[in-house]
Amino acid sequence: MTSHNGVPQPPGRRRLIARAAATAALALASPVLAATAASAETVPATTSCSNPFTGAQPGPSSFTFTVPATIHPGDTVPIQLSFAVANNSGFDITDINSFAMPDALPVALSAGSQGAVPNGGSTTVTLTGTWSPTATGPQAITAAGWTFNTVALGLTIPVTCTFTSAAPSVTRTVTPRPTLTLAPAATRPGRSVHVSGMNWTPSTSGSVSLCDSAGTCTVIGAARASAAGRLCGAGWVPASTAAGSYDIQVALGPDTETAPLVVLSAPARHHRHHRHHRRWRSLPNAPR
Repeated sequence: MTSHNGVPQPPGRRRLIARAAATAALALASPVLAATAASAETVPATTSCSNPFTGAQPGPSSFTFTVPATIHPGDTVPIQLSFAVANNSGFDITDINSFAMPDALPVALSAGSQGAVPNGGSTTVTLTGTWSPTATGPQAITAAGWTFNTVALGLTIPVTCTFTSAAPSVTRTVTPRPTLTLAPAATRPGRSVHVSGMNWTPSTSGSVSLCDSAGTCTVIGAARASAAGRLCGAGWVPASTAAGSYDIQVALGPDTETAPLVVLSAPARHHRHHRHHRRWRSLPNAPR
């Protein structure tokens, strides 16, 4: 029995499984697109993967980040990192699982079981994490070394992968959250409400909706943002709207914001008519 890097080299069946563990890390991946094209970016990089029983071998060489294009402080931001894993070991792999990338920035990424990978087949692995930014400005989303397990012929082999080039990275700019102001903030049915604000996605247009306490929204107008991100628009509160507390929701491009609106009771028209009638009866020579 020989050794490799100080680790005993297992004979026969274990050597084959170890080879499978290393081979499963190989990936000449084509770009993996997810979500919208605007938020997915593929970055090349070189990697090396090893296990306790074999030497290092080249690993995945193409990584796709999927991160929203528009991010505001306080958002819950999903981050995805995808790459391909191919099995060229000569026999089937039962499962690959327990993917962990703890040093990724700005949040650790992970993935669970990916299922079986038949000999000559491949699968796309997507590591995920959730980021909640607190400050504005450019932010690098960066991968790091990772680990996973390969399961074959009843044995589980741990695999470690590292970057032999600069770790792939993409940048997003965290922008201030859009503001929304209503004028007036309390109105009556059948009247208009104007919306304004700052920091909206420039040169976008969308809708103004009235939303009740149950979350049912009705489009009542339109709005747009200038090239500088200034919001302008208006909506018309339907005459049939009952008095109560509502939200005005403005949705432009990737941005959606709400502000509270109070709908007051409609004026009692018969009271006005009664006052007018009494005033008319008080005129000189008015019929009695």
